[in-house]
Amino acid sequence: MFILGAVGSFAVGPFADRLGGRATLAGVFVVGALGMAALLGALRPAAVAAFLLTFGLTRETPVYLHPLAIGESLGNRRLGALLGIQALFTTLGFAAGPVIAGRIFDGSGTYTGAWLLFATMALVSATAMRATLPFAKERARIVIGETAAA
Repeated sequence: MFILGAVGSFAVGPFADRLGGRATLAGVFVVGALGMAALLGALRPAAVAAFLLTFGLTRETPVYLHPLAIGESLGNRRLGALLGIQALFTTLGFAAGPVIAGRIFDGSGTYTGAWLLFATMALVSATAMRATLPFAKERARIVIGETAAA
C-alpha cells in the first residue's frame, strides 16, 4: 500500500495540472468508491486486488489535492484557516469510520453495509466537488447579481 500510495501521489500531479484540483479530487473520490465497492466481492482474489490497486493509488492523494480544491473554490486568502477546518472534519471522519463500520458489522454480521455506505459517501463527495464553482466564476456571479439588484 505504501508503494501504491507513493505512486498515486506522484501520478496525480499531472492530472491536477491539466484538470484542476477540484476535478482531480472528484475523480479520486470516484476511484476510491470503486475500490470500496470492490470489497463487496472480497472472497475473490481479483476483487481484493482491485481494491488494493484503486485504494492504494488514491488513499494519499487528497492530502495534496485538498489545498488545490479549496484554493480553486474559495480562494487563497483564508487557505490556512480553511485547511484547519477541513483537517478537523477529516480527523473526525478517520475516528468515526471504524466505529461506524464496527456498528454495522455488529448489527448485520457483515461489512457489506459499511462498504456501501462509504462508497456512497465518496460518490456524494465527488458530486459535491463537481457542483462547486471556481472562485473567480462564483465571485463574478455574485458581483453580477449585486449589480443587477442595485
